[in-house]
Amino acid sequence: KKIYFLDRNKISSNKFNDQIFDLIKKYRPNILISYGCQKIDIKKIKTKKIKLLNIHGGLLPDYKGVNTNFWPHYKNKSNYVGLTLHSLERKVDSGNIFFQTSVEITNKDTINTLSCKAIKNFADIVPKKILLLLKKNFYAKGFKIQSKSKLFLKKDFDPSHIHKAYENLNNF
Repeated sequence: KKIYFLDRNKISSNKFNDQIFDLIKKYRPNILISYGCQKIDIKKIKTKKIKLLNIHGGLLPDYKGVNTNFWPHYKNKSNYVGLTLHSLERKVDSGNIFFQTSVEITNKDTINTLSCKAIKNFADIVPKKILLLLKKNFYAKGFKIQSKSKLFLKKDFDPSHIHKAYENLNNF
């Protein structure tokens, strides 16, 4: 009945997981939803009563890792911009998928406006679906999609990629 927010900008990376574990231990939540944070070390979360979900900025399984709403433009697949709600697993962005949303592209869109549209679209649709899902079947598993797609890392991005991504978007 309460939402607790942990601001990753106000805490060191080393203390991030410790604070999450302390909050879980203290408040014993039924659900943990992560978004835009570093990897959560879920093997330390011992209870199976907690539902672990992640909001991923990108469409899984094709775009795992970081900057995942940038890479579709770079790969000339701008229609693959969106967000995914999936279960949080030990392996990054590998959990079962519950919901995905994408965006409608217009001639006025940029890489940034499409990312913003994706977040807004997700926020307009998915929270109600999450509540409905949890009420109907808290232990629902989602859909497992097998993929050997690339895990994008920070080091994969180079500023020179921006020009190609915008060129691809403009031609899309």
